[in-house]
Amino acid sequence: MFNLSKISFWLFLSIPSTLFLDKIVSSILIGILFLINIPKIFKVEILLSILKNKTLLFSILYFLLHAIALSYTKDIDNGLNSLEIILSFLLIPLIGVSMISGNGSKKISHFFLEKLYNVFTIVGVLAMTICLLNAFYKVNFGNGSKDYWFFYRGLSSPLWKIHPIYLAYYLNFLLSILLLYEWKLKWKFQHLAKWSLVLLTLAFLVLLSARTPLLITFTIIVIFLYNRLKISKVIFALTTLTLIIASIFALYGTNNRFKELFNENGILQEDRVQTWRSAYEVATTHFWIGVPKGDLDTVLEKSYRKFNHLKGIDRSYNCHNQYLQQWCYFGIFGLLFFISWLYHVFKASIKTNLILQLLLFSILIYFCTESILSVNKGIIFVSYFFTLIAIYEK
Repeated sequence: MFNLSKISFWLFLSIPSTLFLDKIVSSILIGILFLINIPKIFKVEILLSILKNKTLLFSILYFLLHAIALSYTKDIDNGLNSLEIILSFLLIPLIGVSMISGNGSKKISHFFLEKLYNVFTIVGVLAMTICLLNAFYKVNFGNGSKDYWFFYRGLSSPLWKIHPIYLAYYLNFLLSILLLYEWKLKWKFQHLAKWSLVLLTLAFLVLLSARTPLLITFTIIVIFLYNRLKISKVIFALTTLTLIIASIFALYGTNNRFKELFNENGILQEDRVQTWRSAYEVATTHFWIGVPKGDLDTVLEKSYRKFNHLKGIDRSYNCHNQYLQQWCYFGIFGLLFFISWLYHVFKASIKTNLILQLLLFSILIYFCTESILSVNKGIIFVSYFFTLIAIYEK
């Protein structure tokens, strides 16, 4: 007879690793977990547990808010599609609580995280290896451009054309695991393997050239230096300052993704600035109740036309800022709801470990430059780790 608790345990810890694959894989995995745990999910004690856990409750309320917004959405089809995408905020908390409840259940503890880290590291390293081998083949045997295949979208292309931003987010998490987790493997060359993987991940992130993840990469390195190396505060401060200056000059001098931030006169011309200006105009115009998710794309396009943001029109940009996105969706009260939710996630993270705390910090920074909760890859990533933080037990 199958041990459903054990199967659920392994499937649940595998969800983050499936994000390196096609988006349908993680969605199917969540669906299977939901079906396995249905007998427990709708028990009264499970629902009461969720009501007592504010982090999980906010997650489910977030989904319900979008469902309620359908009642005044003009574009129902787009609204229903958007609701389907954020279904993880309803399902993953239900799955998580059902897994840790009842006889024979598995707890989300350091043992669970150890397994999750191992699986995520293996899959992440395989993903980077596949991308680099593909780039090498395209450049040397396929008449491909080195400037494309070893850079940004070209580099991440083999992974079902995953957006490089999201791939870089996952690799930030991988880097924090490699640097901050105390590996207990009994390998003769364990330290050599670890630092080889660290260098591989750092090199890959630089090649990938996603700007916000590079900022997080720098933060991870600084935190590692502060926590693991016994150096004085003065030396630490000087080292940090040196790293900042060297990184700025190196990236700006060698990387087109940073050069294109400014025009020939040294004036900031990044697309996000235009996007944020248009999104801010939409948010202030619909200050109190916002614009339902199904209709926001149309309203944003009108604002892009007003400000002559041609790239925003051509590529149907979202707000590229999750805080602005929430304000646009539900008005100022929706933004306050979102901030309250993040506050409760932060409170819950205090009882976890440095890696999960750093991950939460990273997500809050990602929210400043991306509307992560508008994309399947980001929604599952955030909903999973918010749930994990909420149900973690030391």
